[in-house]
Amino acid sequence: MIRSTALPTVQVVVPLIQPARAPTHVLSPESQAILRMAAKYHPIWYIRAVMYLVGILHTEHHVSFAACDLVLRSVRFLFEHAADKSLLASPTPMSQTLTNVLSKLDLRDGFSVHPTCYSCHKIFSPDTGTDVYCEDCEEPLFDTVDDAAGEEDQPPVNPIPPLIPPPKVQTPKPILVCPIQLPSRALVDFFKIPGMFRAVNSWKTRVQVPGEMRCMQDGAVWDEMRGADGQRFFYGPSAEDEIRLGVTLSLDWFGRKSSSYGPTHSSGAMSLTIQNLPTALR
Repeated sequence: MIRSTALPTVQVVVPLIQPARAPTHVLSPESQAILRMAAKYHPIWYIRAVMYLVGILHTEHHVSFAACDLVLRSVRFLFEHAADKSLLASPTPMSQTLTNVLSKLDLRDGFSVHPTCYSCHKIFSPDTGTDVYCEDCEEPLFDTVDDAAGEEDQPPVNPIPPLIPPPKVQTPKPILVCPIQLPSRALVDFFKIPGMFRAVNSWKTRVQVPGEMRCMQDGAVWDEMRGADGQRFFYGPSAEDEIRLGVTLSLDWFGRKSSSYGPTHSSGAMSLTIQNLPTALR
């Protein structure tokens, strides 16, 4: 005979689990300002990411313009033919050239390119016409371009649009150019860098060791240089009320006769340094 035995009753209390709340992120005013500034590049975040990518590839890793253009056009091609047709749903078109990305991200070098006479090296305005000749030596400033193409030079008709569009009609280019950036314009970009106002005044709190020359500020020039008012430029009565910069200009030239890399011309390297900065930042 089989006897049944009653099992003891076990009571288990299961706590009520509340659904997890989504974390609330509070952006600081600085972060909100950065997001507003980034939105002006493009309203869609993943397109901005592609723009940042090609910008970094070019400026940090020296990837060519053609390769960056290929990346931009390839990504745009994938977005256009993706199943989700809303990937490019924005009135702002996606950049297809590195030049456009650099312009939107304000990564340009800030130089203005001036046509220059290759004979007398006279510099002309950037908006000089392509048909202008140098009035001193009567030499042309621009190459002549023959844009009359025959039928044999025309590309074949292709019903499928190419990933890379055909090259545009060439325009005359200057035979010789001179890139120019005025120091006054460069200082505007310099002081846009966070912390530069504080950095150029950091030398005032630097501890000097008597009898030792460790920095530009230890020399007699920095101590004795006079301004237009006759007072010491860096230590005068009004020096505390404004930023005063000390700059040094260095130039090293390589003659064509002493260099195997320049048989037809000479090359020079020029450096303009703000000596107010700590050594690591100059």
